[in-house]
Amino acid sequence: MRRRLLGAALVAAAALLGAIELLTLLDPAGAQMADDGSPFGTPPSTSSTLLWLPLSVVLGALGAWLAFRAKRRPGESPPRALVPIVIAAAAAALPACAHTLYAPNPLPPDWLLDRAIVEAGGVRALTAARALAWSGDAVVHAGGRDVRIAGEWAVQPPDTAVVATYDVTRGPASTRALVVAAPRGWMVSGDRFQPMPPAMLANERDEFYLYEVMRLVPLRAPGVTLTAVPPDSLGQAGFRAEQPGRPPVEVYVDSAGRLAHLRITVQDPSGGAPVRQDAWLGGVIEAGGVRWPRELRLTMNGAPYFDLTLRSFRVLPRVDDPRLSGPP
Repeated sequence: MRRRLLGAALVAAAALLGAIELLTLLDPAGAQMADDGSPFGTPPSTSSTLLWLPLSVVLGALGAWLAFRAKRRPGESPPRALVPIVIAAAAAALPACAHTLYAPNPLPPDWLLDRAIVEAGGVRALTAARALAWSGDAVVHAGGRDVRIAGEWAVQPPDTAVVATYDVTRGPASTRALVVAAPRGWMVSGDRFQPMPPAMLANERDEFYLYEVMRLVPLRAPGVTLTAVPPDSLGQAGFRAEQPGRPPVEVYVDSAGRLAHLRITVQDPSGGAPVRQDAWLGGVIEAGGVRWPRELRLTMNGAPYFDLTLRSFRVLPRVDDPRLSGPP
C-alpha cells in the first residue's frame, strides 16, 4: 500500500514538473515574471528546461512502476516495457546535462524596454523630460592622473549640450565650458570660443547620444531596431538598439528592471581607433517624475575614464543658453 501511494505521489509530482517545464519552454519570460524574488532576472535556459523534462518522465515512469508493483500478484514480474522507457528518458537527459545549464534565453527586447521605462518614471514623464540638467562632482582618469572636477551639465539629447566645469583644486575661477550645437561645437573660456577638433566633436556627439538612449522612450521610435543580446558580465539581461546615423548601443537592465549598463563604441577624441565604452549606472535621483541614475561610471576599453555623482537634478523642456549660438 505504501509503495502504491508513493508511486501515485511520484506520478503526480512528475506531471506537475513536466507541465511547469513545458510552460517555461514555451514562454521563458513569462515564467521568469512569475518569480516574485527576481521578476526581471535572466530566465531559465533552454538546456536546463530540456534537462528537467526527461527527468520528469523518468520520475513518472518510476512512480508508475511502483504503483503497478504494489498491485501485482505473487509471482508476477514487473512490467519490462517500462525499462526501455526509463533508460531512454535518462539518455535524453544526458545531452542537456552536457550542454551548459547557464546559457540564458535572451529576454524579448520590447519587454525589457517597457519595464525599464516603467522603472525610470513612465512614458509621460520621460517624454516631457526633453532636456536634463544637473550639478555634480566627477573624477577624470587620464594620463595616470585623477583630476577632480565639479560643475553644471545641461543636455538636450542627442545633439545639444552645455557643460561648465572647473578643477576643484583651482576653484570656480578656472571654469571652462564645452558647448555642442551639432554639427558645431566649441570650447569656451569667458568670451573666447575655440572650435572643437573634428575628432573631439565626434566623440562628444557619441557621448551625448547616450543620454538620448537613457531617456528610453526614443528607443520606441520608428527606425530603431532592437535585437536581443546575451547578458553582460554581471548576468544582466539586455538588447542592442540601432538606428541610422548613430552608433549601436547595448542596453542592460538589472534584476529589478532598472537601466544599469550601456555599451557603445565611440570615436576616439584624439583621432585614434574607435574605443569601447561602458557606462555603469547606479543610485537614483528624481525630478519631474523621472528617476535618473545618480551615479555614472565610464570605462574606455575596460580602463577607468570618468566617474560622475549628481548632487541635484532637473528636467526641462529645452536648453536655453546663448552660447549655443556660437561666437558673438
